[in-house]
Amino acid sequence: MTALRLEEPDRIPLFDYLFNPEIFKTVLGKFPPQDAEDWVKCTKKLGLDALWVAPDAPEGFQLKSAGKLGTFYDEWGIVCAAKETSWPIPWIVDYPLKDVEKIEELEPPDPHAPGRTRTVERAVKLAGEDMAVIGGIGGPFSNTYMLFGFTTYAICLFKNPSIIHKAAEMITYFNIEVGKRMIDAGVDVVKISDDLGSSDSLMVSPKNLKEFVLPYLKRMISELKKKGVVVAMHSDGNINAIIPDLIEIGIDALHPLQRKAHMDIAEIKQKYGNRLCLMGNVDVTGALSFGSMEEIIRETKECIKIASPGGGHILASDHSLTGINTERAKTMFDAGRTYGKYPIKT
Repeated sequence: MTALRLEEPDRIPLFDYLFNPEIFKTVLGKFPPQDAEDWVKCTKKLGLDALWVAPDAPEGFQLKSAGKLGTFYDEWGIVCAAKETSWPIPWIVDYPLKDVEKIEELEPPDPHAPGRTRTVERAVKLAGEDMAVIGGIGGPFSNTYMLFGFTTYAICLFKNPSIIHKAAEMITYFNIEVGKRMIDAGVDVVKISDDLGSSDSLMVSPKNLKEFVLPYLKRMISELKKKGVVVAMHSDGNINAIIPDLIEIGIDALHPLQRKAHMDIAEIKQKYGNRLCLMGNVDVTGALSFGSMEEIIRETKECIKIASPGGGHILASDHSLTGINTERAKTMFDAGRTYGKYPIKT
């Protein structure tokens, strides 16, 4: 929390998304994790300082088969397919609003349904004072186009923009209310996941983001901050063009700063380090996956040297630990503990 306030703690905090069956098999000896206890235990055994937790489906919610083997409908009517390789996030294989006029028939889930925060509540209790708990919610870009499919969404930006606004209103209301429930359950941070960028550029133009996305993000951030929490944002890809806009609407921290997407942590630290906590930037498609242990340590030290002085830095990979074996992940975290002590001397 000190780092998120842009101050210097005793050492840089360590965080990552534990989206990796191998890590749970190695650390806990089992997969998948059954409950909040498993998530907290794995996080503590890795020595991390924060745990990300998602909201639950309501009590009694039953997955309904979508017809094809292994496919099912989520709460929004999106057709998904789950595989261990994609765990814990299922693949999306079909969309409820390919016919955009059907938006009038869409009944959004109830954010206040019983059981929505049962895992969050348990995680907060088990984490105690040892780690921060980050509540994860979706955002008005990704969650909206997932209702239509990206091609249909992109066409609607020009041909039927009112449909996009209507869907974004539903998504925004739902995520604000779920975020508030998470805050009431005790999370320290709310993190909005909304992938705005590809490896080279924004997914849509800055103009379209400013009309169809940022106003809704701003409303989410404002409503959540009224309840006294830090609001972070996860966005993959190259989002350099809108970092000033994200700061202006109130984002406190930005994750994951993907290296291969031209997110230069030195430039971002120099431009925005006094207004934005930086999380990530250790390359999962480079050093963490294919480099030697020495290369992982060297890249971790580089991130620390650049981003940690003055505070406002949390060490993490530049995506998640998906596909990263436990030894390599531990090498990054061990380097963070060794070289991330303040004052930074790397």
